[in-house]
Amino acid sequence: MTGSGLRISTTEPALGSTPPAASEADTLVGNATFVGEGTSARPGSSPDALPLRRGDVVGRYLLIELLGRGAMGRVFSAYDPDLDRRVAIKVVEASSDQLLQEAKAMARIDHPNVIRVYDVGRHGRSMFIAMELVEGVTLERWMRRGADGGKDRPRTRLEILDALIGAARGLAAAHAAGVVHRDFKPANVMMADTGEPKVGDFGLAGFEQAEDDLDGASPMVGTPAYMSPEHFAGTGVDATSDQFSFAIVLSEALHGSRPFRGQTVPELAAKVLSGDLAPEHASGRGRLDAIIRQALSPDPRDRFRSMDDVVAALERIRRPAWPRWTLAASLVAATTAALAWGAAEDPSPCQAGSERIEAIWTPAARAALELRDPTFTKPHLRQIRERFDRALDDYAARWSDAHDRSCAAAGPGGTRGTPAQAAVAQCLENRLGSLRGLIEFSTADPLDASRVDALLETLPSLDDCTSGRWIPYPADPSRASEAAAIDEDLAAIGRARKAGRLEDLDERSKATLEAAEALGEPYPLAQALNERARVFTGLQKLP
Repeated sequence: MTGSGLRISTTEPALGSTPPAASEADTLVGNATFVGEGTSARPGSSPDALPLRRGDVVGRYLLIELLGRGAMGRVFSAYDPDLDRRVAIKVVEASSDQLLQEAKAMARIDHPNVIRVYDVGRHGRSMFIAMELVEGVTLERWMRRGADGGKDRPRTRLEILDALIGAARGLAAAHAAGVVHRDFKPANVMMADTGEPKVGDFGLAGFEQAEDDLDGASPMVGTPAYMSPEHFAGTGVDATSDQFSFAIVLSEALHGSRPFRGQTVPELAAKVLSGDLAPEHASGRGRLDAIIRQALSPDPRDRFRSMDDVVAALERIRRPAWPRWTLAASLVAATTAALAWGAAEDPSPCQAGSERIEAIWTPAARAALELRDPTFTKPHLRQIRERFDRALDDYAARWSDAHDRSCAAAGPGGTRGTPAQAAVAQCLENRLGSLRGLIEFSTADPLDASRVDALLETLPSLDDCTSGRWIPYPADPSRASEAAAIDEDLAAIGRARKAGRLEDLDERSKATLEAAEALGEPYPLAQALNERARVFTGLQKLP
């Protein structure tokens, strides 16, 4: 096997980013090099072999504009006059009965994480595929762009996990229909403007014919940076090969680098075939790292049995599975957990952030949370509940990341020796207390669905912990304990006020203000005065 003319980039991008597009989409077919969508095709078979332009008709579809071109052909936006809708048309510079059958199999897949194939047919010596037109960007660009359309904040682990779980579901749906992707990579996943990941180009890469075979054998088709050992070895690809490629993409998205590295294709192939992971990918001890390593096993028999199993494993990390209890049992368990909190031993200062989150945002707590509002339909209530869960999950994930970074900066044993480190740790403990308080408050009684957004506003900023805006508690331990207790009381009053439960807040806010006055620390006193004023204003508005 030769790989002349192609190099794999070893540039290390920042966490949450991906390497430059040119290096990421390098595609090897025989001895020819292809570089992503919008670059040169293999020698002797230009994508422009069949002239097509705006206004031409392919099948029944009127071409509107060229969206992109690549090794397999061109993609146009088009108009379907029969169904009065816009579609995407891929014109493939190849045609065979097998390719038609593969496209027809894809047309039978109806899944939100798969780009729908509507129609397939021949156009001259080429083949066309009419597909769902997705408004959005590729996963590759989504990662580079960062959150909120900019590079200032990298994608969080939670955002990455959500996107890749969606893509994994798409792969699983295709496998269930008997279709193998063969070339899964970030450039073949669209992130719709709605936030939904959609996998495309299933199976089609396997039919692209190269001018030259490898050592006289059948041509190798794929993207070396994302290829499985069996793909490199030429022993045939199947659904577990897609799983291997998926694990590379997931690892790259989380770590900012790919798990296998090589300056040349043969060097990269040797690393993949031997399972020689880059150090930072081999040393991870988390559950997510274990999932990735299993999916990257050189022997397909050691990987997960299916993409459905991969999805299930990732979902257990993204959202722990709810036990199959009755609601009553869930409520009892949630109440027991809440009562036991105060009696539990203090966790290790640098226990993994995910473990500390799992101790409070438990399956029982999720099951106990109930929303009510007679003016809302059940689907609307379900949407609000999902938004509430996502907000808590996102806050929890960001807290966990900040906590783990704080521990890593503190060094062995997690001791926060400097005042700055101690302040960060103190602030993060305060934020965890606020999250715990909101979860306990939300699971004690059914929530008014119209108050959900207001309740989420009670979660204080995590950025304050690392920006220096956090005002530390007094140095004296007893006074620090009193200040923390006042903080906790004020947070509880704020949650009740936001939820519209004002019955005893007058007395509670008075008592907390008196405690702050007795402590005599300026910041807790200012906070207590502020909350007292808000409660007073709320009570004045009552009829």
